[in-house]
Amino acid sequence: MRFKRFYNIYLSSSPFLILGIVFYFIYSIIYSTKPGLPSQSFKINKMNKVFVPNKKNPKYNGKMQSESLYVMIFDDEYASKKHQCLLKSLWIDSLKEESIIDDIEFYSLNQWTNDECHLSSITVESPPFEMANPTSWQLYKSLQLYLERSPSKWLFLVGDSAYIIKDRFMDLFKSLTNNLMNSNQILTKGGCVEPRYFFQTFEISSGIFLSRKAVEQILSLNNTWNVGIKIGMKAYELLGHLVNNIGMVVPHQILNGMIGNEWYNSTDFDILMNKKYHLLSKCDIRQELINAFPGTNGNCIKHVQRFRELIVWNGGGKENKTWFLENAAKMLNKVPKNIGYRWEKLKPVLCDWT
Repeated sequence: MRFKRFYNIYLSSSPFLILGIVFYFIYSIIYSTKPGLPSQSFKINKMNKVFVPNKKNPKYNGKMQSESLYVMIFDDEYASKKHQCLLKSLWIDSLKEESIIDDIEFYSLNQWTNDECHLSSITVESPPFEMANPTSWQLYKSLQLYLERSPSKWLFLVGDSAYIIKDRFMDLFKSLTNNLMNSNQILTKGGCVEPRYFFQTFEISSGIFLSRKAVEQILSLNNTWNVGIKIGMKAYELLGHLVNNIGMVVPHQILNGMIGNEWYNSTDFDILMNKKYHLLSKCDIRQELINAFPGTNGNCIKHVQRFRELIVWNGGGKENKTWFLENAAKMLNKVPKNIGYRWEKLKPVLCDWT
């Protein structure tokens, strides 16, 4: 008797149940996190910043040449800051004078203008939903805007506090492009770290060279972007998956002379500032960093490099960008030939290479 009563109730309510299920699936489809879905504003939980899309980005003032290099500075401050003006005076203005440089612009999630040095951000669409880390979304939209904004065949993507030694940088770029069979070839080159066992990726902070063809192929990987954006993956980690998926194995694309993290030992800054090189230990790389134990990360770059041969250095970290840029030239000045650096997983270590 009870079963019959329950069955009658089920039959009478089933149309509403079915209708509810249908509406749920419609809602899920409409609000799925498909790259490209715009929103008007966005707030991040931990960072407490509201992102407002720029209705009109600054006018493109590049050279309109396809055989050129476009430099995208990947902003993670989302506001006008002092260190941006230091970048402009240290290398942006002089690098822009090179005929092969199309343009140099900051790409951000927030609209800002630095009146002190007349810089403005190129602003991407705000993320479509709340994320703990929006950098993958920022990267996706920034690469899209690059293809729309510049005709250049090469892109250099770099962090927003990198110190670039211009002459070495230009020599490096020319050697890379001279070695290509043609300008439409896929190019992915940069510094490398290993955040997890058997997974290597490029460091955005110290810079990555990408050909236009590589950017187009990376942007076509919709499923990988969707997953990375949904789970809040950091941009540099997602980029490692994307590059691997277009057939470019990251450890085979390493460039020397690129440092993208603070020193493993904070005293290394003091050693450089005050020339206390006698305090450095020998440049010995532990075997477990060269051949990592199963389940542990090791070094992507397994050899020692000379510090005086640096090309791009981004060593300030989140809190010390201004101090780092104000002192980078001094730290690099008259460094002895025997001073090297090795990697300790994700961070470099200054050492004595004699």
